[in-house]
Amino acid sequence: MRSAVVIGGGIAGLTAASDLTAAGVEVVLVEAGESIGGRIRTLPVAGIPVDVGATFLTDFYPQAMRLLDQCGLRSELIPFPLAAGVEQDGRIRPVWPPADFLRGRLLPPLSLLRLAAGCVRLAPGWRSLDPSDLMSAARYDTRTVQSWAHDVLGRRTAELLIEPVLRGVVHWEMTTTSQAVLFTMMKAVGRYRGAHRLTDGMVALCERLGTRFEVRRGTRVTSAARVGDGWVVDIEGPGTGAPLRAAGLVCATTASAVSGLLPGLSAGQRAFFDGIRYSSTAVAVARAPARADHRDSSVLFTRAGEPDLVGVTVTGRTAADGRETVKIAISDAAYRAAADLPNEQLGARILDLARRNPALSSWLADATLHEVVRWPEALPRFDVGHLRRIQHWRAAGQLPGLAFAGDYLAGPYLEGAVRSGSDAAACLLGHRRQPG
Repeated sequence: MRSAVVIGGGIAGLTAASDLTAAGVEVVLVEAGESIGGRIRTLPVAGIPVDVGATFLTDFYPQAMRLLDQCGLRSELIPFPLAAGVEQDGRIRPVWPPADFLRGRLLPPLSLLRLAAGCVRLAPGWRSLDPSDLMSAARYDTRTVQSWAHDVLGRRTAELLIEPVLRGVVHWEMTTTSQAVLFTMMKAVGRYRGAHRLTDGMVALCERLGTRFEVRRGTRVTSAARVGDGWVVDIEGPGTGAPLRAAGLVCATTASAVSGLLPGLSAGQRAFFDGIRYSSTAVAVARAPARADHRDSSVLFTRAGEPDLVGVTVTGRTAADGRETVKIAISDAAYRAAADLPNEQLGARILDLARRNPALSSWLADATLHEVVRWPEALPRFDVGHLRRIQHWRAAGQLPGLAFAGDYLAGPYLEGAVRSGSDAAACLLGHRRQPG
């Protein structure tokens, strides 16, 4: 293959374009927005880079680490010391690190024993689970997290531990999420050795990747069609000119945009993409007086205690004025109910929600709103059956010279998106079909 067009400048599309370029393919990446990165976004707040999308990566993200090495950014990694707690009755009880969780008494002894026993029950299939690739858990894609957790761990553990983590990390609910996701997350906890971020924010990786090939920002793709032995991509935007022509095409948009871009898809393919749903959220970025410990930390919330809040995260970096940045995320339902509000009103509502929480009120009383970031399509939902639907869709095959990339295909986190981009490039290069 001599040429390719990549639609979408998120990390999945950037990875596909980078891998194709490394193989000698002439690549044009088309991005509708003025900036690349997709759901990786870094804001300068009081002179300090703050990530408001994807925030960190871990040692068991092999594909993401490969990209960092290729871009010469491995030396720019700095530790991201995770610490998290769940708000319960006005107190924040730690859930991470594990030693703090055991001392924090979020769960009574009997619930801890059931949690340990539940992990033991997963032992027979433990080795086959890969935290960097959700497809490794496809055989477990049979019931909801709530169904499994209530049966095996007990209702108390499910509602005080499992549910807040799901809501705070991926903005999902136990009632719809596949247990396959939970099992890979549990495996990830066992393999976790450390997390990292980039000195200048995660967007530095995207910008470095974007120097390796042609990027057309502010350019919207209206349609793409197979013509002869190649692809014709119609575009619009300032100075766009003639359609783009290439031998290969990577569609790296969100799943919801695919059907509108590719009129040549079959009814079955359209049904697959149209059936994928996303969680949504908005993040209020605020500045508050720095705490004494200056650590990165997150507060998660139970659905019963705070149905509208899912997480409050502190960056742990204090500016010259003695204040630090706080990110406050709301639930999918809360965002949809307030999506029509202007940013200022939405931000004020989110900040007020956090101030009313008894565990946060005194600390956030003097917090000031800096910015609001909306994520109407934050992360794809991996509901029951989603992994098996991916397998069936892949087995059906694709149009010649076409591949897809996106976190909805491999996992709702940085490594999943990167892996999907690498798989798409390998598919176009003829190294393998998109795996299923």
